[in-house]
Amino acid sequence: MLSAGRTLAAAGEEKRARQLATSLASQIEPEPRSFAKLVEGEMLLHRGDYREAAARFREAGEILDTCLGRYLLSRACLEAGAFAETHAKLEICLKRRGEGMVMVLDDVPSYHVLPPVYYYLGRAQEGLGSAAAAESYRRFVELRPQADDDPLVLDARMRSGAN
Repeated sequence: MLSAGRTLAAAGEEKRARQLATSLASQIEPEPRSFAKLVEGEMLLHRGDYREAAARFREAGEILDTCLGRYLLSRACLEAGAFAETHAKLEICLKRRGEGMVMVLDDVPSYHVLPPVYYYLGRAQEGLGSAAAAESYRRFVELRPQADDDPLVLDARMRSGAN
């Protein structure tokens, strides 16, 4: 249900995403309650309300600390211009990348979410004025060799100076 809620939120289907979040929030276990906050945060993130999105992602982390929650929080922080917090959250994701491979506690590896961590780390480093940004962008592009039409890959190449 988490993936469906996130997809609906990204597609602007807030009514359906909210229904899923409400269903998750009504459960007694911490995982679905945390996931409800993540879906709520995704809706706010895609709406452009970055500070409120960050608040929901932090609430999710108080219920259950997950790599996905830290990643989404870093995205909201980045968009809100909080580069230092973004950098810190993404560094934790990279240090705990083994945990990140199991993003939603379902024991199914999810490697596809690791490469974007490097892209957003580069954005945070760039916001902080760090020369390390170019290396993070290059690492992201290396991990996505077949994704020439991906807007993030194109942006990362431009930001890193690679062609």
